[in-house]
Amino acid sequence: MPAPAPAPAAPVDLEPRVGARPGFVTGTVFDTQGRPLPGAGVRIAGTTYAQGQRTSFETVTGSGGTYAVRVPDGRYSARAWIDTTYEGVHFSRVLHPLSGNPNTEVDSVDGGTLDFQWRLTGLHSPPGDDPSDYYGASIDFAYCGLPADAYCSFDYDAFPTRPIAPGGSNVVVTLTPLAPLIDGTQGRPPRFEFKVQDQDVDYAPGTAPNTLPGYENGGGGRTVLGADWEYRSTYFHDIPIGVYELTATAYLPDGNTVPLMLGLDPED
Repeated sequence: MPAPAPAPAAPVDLEPRVGARPGFVTGTVFDTQGRPLPGAGVRIAGTTYAQGQRTSFETVTGSGGTYAVRVPDGRYSARAWIDTTYEGVHFSRVLHPLSGNPNTEVDSVDGGTLDFQWRLTGLHSPPGDDPSDYYGASIDFAYCGLPADAYCSFDYDAFPTRPIAPGGSNVVVTLTPLAPLIDGTQGRPPRFEFKVQDQDVDYAPGTAPNTLPGYENGGGGRTVLGADWEYRSTYFHDIPIGVYELTATAYLPDGNTVPLMLGLDPED
């Protein structure tokens, strides 16, 4: 399976600016560089001791990145997020709980602190097989192994004599940042790679008049991205939100390289 380039390590010297206060839930929210983050949303939810009622409160961090909410005696957890506009698009990003667990609860009788940090990458919900499990974004990547003018369609009129990247080829996909990332920092190029398997002869047949021997019932010039990848596609997970130039190159078993054409549409 493809793996992203290692993400920069999160700052370790995160010093909360507000301590516990009896009757309050307090905390500090940090940006990706470990600086206090003003304007972050925080939702506190819990159960009161006196009547066993569920209750919730919302607030926004102040200029020092801190919050403090007076709550009835009870046990509470919190969620935090940051709303921002990047390249004309609105994003609401969930922030990382520094306790390591989004379900961490504190007792408000003595006061409790729940701190957060904005992270561009990282797994926040195991097992990590879904785009929503990551702080970063995901790309659904597919490879059909057909010439560009075939548009990866069933209805093409030419069957290539071999896949563009035959089985055993290594495909490298690189995203080169063209602008600062969503948090304003400079990004590093995420890099993914996978090994191409042989053509899938069980794929539904196409309409090519020059079907190759052994592929009468399918194949269609398409290849399988990996042994466990159904439908010749997979996600590249945990990419910091940014503007990128995307390139893909196939390194063939014979030592040659082939640049692959890319499209943003399944039929492109």
